[in-house]
Amino acid sequence: ESLAVVEVIAAYHRHAKDYYRKHGKPTRELGCIKEASKVLRQRYGTHDANQFGPLALQSVRAAMIELGWTRKYVNKQVGRIVRMFKWATANELVPASVYQALATLDGLKAGRTAAPDRPPVQPVDDATIEQTLPWLPPVVADMVRFQRLTGCRPGEVCELRSGDINRDYSPWVYSVSSHKTAHQGRARTILIGRRAQDVIRPYLLRAADAYCFS
Repeated sequence: ESLAVVEVIAAYHRHAKDYYRKHGKPTRELGCIKEASKVLRQRYGTHDANQFGPLALQSVRAAMIELGWTRKYVNKQVGRIVRMFKWATANELVPASVYQALATLDGLKAGRTAAPDRPPVQPVDDATIEQTLPWLPPVVADMVRFQRLTGCRPGEVCELRSGDINRDYSPWVYSVSSHKTAHQGRARTILIGRRAQDVIRPYLLRAADAYCFS
């Protein structure tokens, strides 16, 4: 017996709630999946999932463009729907032919779609940072300085603990325990040079398992 598209969505959401979690909390990916699913459900929720094909997916994509989503975001959201049907195939909810057909849909190309492209995000210039630092609380200002000198991500600054830093080497090595590709078995290390060491040194007096910038 075939399922309706809305039933596939519900089953995938149950899977995603458990799969897309970090430190016991849902990740942003889950929110994106729900947003993509909402458009899919509004257009084809009651349709037979076995009959959901590339033309239907194009219709869902057109609805996303009407919402004003950017080209890259539309492509990512369509990709999430395709992965949903891939999961459904693996769990024998829909035949493999459904996923295989959906996977043939090419992504939107720049200049060949009504979906807008946002200009790339540029780094904040040094002058603006220097003018901002005096207005920040001391701890936050040091967080900005540390990130600026090491190139680490904001979350990595917030989660830094003294026990994560190996000071036996020069420069020091910060081994990030939680990062985007940790689930793929990849390690991530950040080098801490002399200037960054000067910023972090006062915070290393905390317990090894305490956050430095607290």
